[in-house]
Amino acid sequence: MPIRNRDDRVAEIWARHSDGKWHCGSGYLVTPRLVITATHVIADSGSPDPNAEVKVRFLPSGDRLWESRYRWHATDAHIDVALIVVTDAEWQEPKVLPARWGRLTCRHVGVQCEATGYPDVLEQPDEVRERDQLSGEINPGTGVKKRQYHVTVRDAPKRSTWPGRTPWGGMSGAAVFSGDLLVGIAIIDAGGFDGKRLLATRVDQLFVDSSFISVIAPEDVSTATLESAELADMFTPPAHARQPKSPAELLRADVEAVRWFDERNAQLGELVDWCSDQEEAFAARLIIGAGGLGKTRLARHLAALMRDRDWLTGMVFAETGEALPAVPMSRLSTCTLPLLLVVDYSETRPDVIRRVVESLDVESGAPTRLLMLARSAGQWWERLASESPRLEEVLEPEEVYPLKSLPSDPGIRRRAFDEAVADIAVHLPRVRGLSEAAWPDLRAQVHREGSRSPRPCRDDSRQRRDDINAARRGKRYTGRCATRPGFRPWER
Repeated sequence: MPIRNRDDRVAEIWARHSDGKWHCGSGYLVTPRLVITATHVIADSGSPDPNAEVKVRFLPSGDRLWESRYRWHATDAHIDVALIVVTDAEWQEPKVLPARWGRLTCRHVGVQCEATGYPDVLEQPDEVRERDQLSGEINPGTGVKKRQYHVTVRDAPKRSTWPGRTPWGGMSGAAVFSGDLLVGIAIIDAGGFDGKRLLATRVDQLFVDSSFISVIAPEDVSTATLESAELADMFTPPAHARQPKSPAELLRADVEAVRWFDERNAQLGELVDWCSDQEEAFAARLIIGAGGLGKTRLARHLAALMRDRDWLTGMVFAETGEALPAVPMSRLSTCTLPLLLVVDYSETRPDVIRRVVESLDVESGAPTRLLMLARSAGQWWERLASESPRLEEVLEPEEVYPLKSLPSDPGIRRRAFDEAVADIAVHLPRVRGLSEAAWPDLRAQVHREGSRSPRPCRDDSRQRRDDINAARRGKRYTGRCATRPGFRPWER
């Protein structure tokens, strides 16, 4: 069953309720087996029955209904969301990436959204349900008391033509998307708007429940993060949103395949304190250091810590000021949450920094921190700080912090190397074409080779390629370059 894109992942759900009848709802495949929906789709009263009959259908599988069962639901009565798991013995897990989760984070009205489901209004005479892809918009300030989004629907069916019921029955459980982010779960037709408004549970309410996180991301909680729906197009997407194409991609800082290096904790703590200083609404800082020293990884780890403190964080994606997306830039000054912006390779992107700073409300807006990363602070930094009155006001030329060198202690280096090997072995099956290799065995070989004196390697890239090809063929890994002099795996 070739489930590939977002449309393919929309689920038609059938559940037998306590009246003995089958009832229809909608859902969305958020992982290769888990479908998110509304709790009342699978349970007409109280908590769902773990033994209740539930079946799901996906468009690519035609008329096939897949056996499923209840897996999780929110215990808060105001949060009408549940997860079901496909248990059918013939189900083959599709190669899909985890859903990206989002929330509305700015005051700006008219946030565009869409949802696809199976409403009663499109039930055919032969009882076949047709899909509806609705489009609409959300005003973030509406529905805050009940922690819901109100979706104003375009071209909605009139409720007045459905006396005693709603044409939106069956749409419950549909995933509401803003851009690429899943921001809500449709639950009910709001009365008083003649079918033109649907209510949706905000998915950010699910993230305060650790049991939800443990179900959707049992192996890697970093895949379960909340992004800003309004600002997402401005930032580099999470690394889990794409599949690595080569082993070299695992060394990228944004993939974070290797665990955090604890020897950086002191510098990390300084940055956390800088972000948390409540006396400054806006502050900017430049961190400099040689390529590969760990600037980007430090910034990403800081961003993760600040997200845990309910900050919005992002690595600014655009290479030039003109490439910055207009809509997110127009909403920067209306953020309702503290904001950490990171600009990597700042020495090549001064116009990006200038446009970002000039788009911010540095006086009355939410607390904002701008962290810039560069290999050095030279004339570009001096010129930038004096380019405009706004930049002169907010950029302090002395706010330059060199990234400290890492310890040269052999024991620390050995531990870092062993940890890097172990972590990369875990992530290598994610690389295209490498899922079948016996990476635990190869990892053991690397450890054995690493305990010997390093041997010279004339062509590093060629050796790595040969080793990977050997692994694909099931041959022995040579490990010749694993411990080459100067290799510092923790700095990637």
